[in-house]
Amino acid sequence: MNIVHEVLRKLSYLKPNEFYNDKILEYFLKTSLKDYFDINDNYEITINIKNNYLELTNLTTNEEYLIEKKENSLDFINKNTNEILFHIRNNAETVSLVNKNNIKNIKLSEDNEIYSIINNADGNILTLSELKVKISNKDYFELRNKQLKSKIVGLSLTDDDKYEQIFTYLDNKVNQDKKGVRKRILNLF
Repeated sequence: MNIVHEVLRKLSYLKPNEFYNDKILEYFLKTSLKDYFDINDNYEITINIKNNYLELTNLTTNEEYLIEKKENSLDFINKNTNEILFHIRNNAETVSLVNKNNIKNIKLSEDNEIYSIINNADGNILTLSELKVKISNKDYFELRNKQLKSKIVGLSLTDDDKYEQIFTYLDNKVNQDKKGVRKRILNLF
């Protein structure tokens, strides 16, 4: 979604200036903004420097939203009702998305590029670590659960959407129906 890249670019003009992992922030924005903007929707983004927020207008549906940047957080707000539709929290080790359904955390270790996605609703944790192995022009990754042995999974990825695909893959595995989740997660490995 082009709107995500525009939002990321314009967020840098707002205070405070702090580091967000761009790939994780992009993933959370893509997955959350798709509920409010379709790929073909026309949109307009205005930077409101005085009040320190972005104004997003979906010109196709005439809906208006705000993205407020605060210390260590972003709020996505319906401009007409002032309802917070989703909230992204940021700290040194974790980026979290809080919405009506659940809380998703991605915990990162920048040194060796390890990411964990955690669904707080049922406590399942999956970890992704890149193995730096290329076979047949594919990237291979190690997926593992804390108590279980690792399994190599091959994904056809492009650099542009590598992390989005990985997180979506992990998210789908974590957020399956509660019935039989444990059994299916064990079958992954």
